[in-house]
Amino acid sequence: MFKITRLFEQKVLFPISIILFSVSGLLMFVEAVQRSILNRSFEWASEISIYCMIWSILLMTAHAGKKGQHIRIELVYTKLNKSLKRILFTVVNLISLIFSLILTYSSYLTVTHAYKTQQMSQSTLQIPVWILSSVLIILGVLLFVYYLESLIYSLKNGELLNTYQEY
Repeated sequence: MFKITRLFEQKVLFPISIILFSVSGLLMFVEAVQRSILNRSFEWASEISIYCMIWSILLMTAHAGKKGQHIRIELVYTKLNKSLKRILFTVVNLISLIFSLILTYSSYLTVTHAYKTQQMSQSTLQIPVWILSSVLIILGVLLFVYYLESLIYSLKNGELLNTYQEY
C-alpha cells in the first residue's frame, strides 16, 4: 500500500498540483501585465487562476496530513511518553478517518446535487459547479487513504510514522 501511494504521489498528485499552481501563478502574472501595460483584462483569467490555486492547495492538503504537518498542539504532544503518544496518535487518526469519510460522503452529496440541478458558476465562464466541487471528493478519499496508511504503519511497526523522512 505504501509503495502504491508513493508512486501515485510522484507520478500523479505532485505533477498535477505543480501544474495547477504554475498555471495559477502564470495567469495572475499575465493578468497583471495585461492590466498595467495594455489597460485590458481577461475576464476569465482570475477565475481560472483562483480555481487552479484552490485545487492545488486542496490536493496537497491530503499529503500534508500524511506527513503529520497539519496543525497540532506540540506542547502537549512533546510532554507525553511514547505509549501515550501512540494512543493519542491512534485516536487522532481514527477521528481523522471518520472525518475523511464524512467529508467524502457530504462532498459526494453536494456534487451529485450540483450535477442534477445543473448549477453553474456565477461568472463569465459558467463552469459547472459539480466539476469545481469534485476536488472535495478527491481530497476526502486521499485523506482517508493517508490516515489509514499512517495508522497501519503505526500499529504494524509499533512506532509513529516519521513525518520527516520517507518510509
